[in-house]
Amino acid sequence: MENRKNLISIEGVQVFVVYMFRAKKLMPLKSWEHMEISLEPCNFELLTVSPMKLLSSKI
Repeated sequence: MENRKNLISIEGVQVFVVYMFRAKKLMPLKSWEHMEISLEPCNFELLTVSPMKLLSSKI
């Protein structure tokens, strides 16, 4: 795993988006923020974390 490369560059990314599948929640998270979740016994949550990056200031 030492030579493993990131498939997506996160250089300069300050905001990530976390999607919680079972809760159906989309949460923006700053790179220095933490997120805590509590689960009931024998329960689970699937999270997808994706970097958010502004591609253009012209919208």
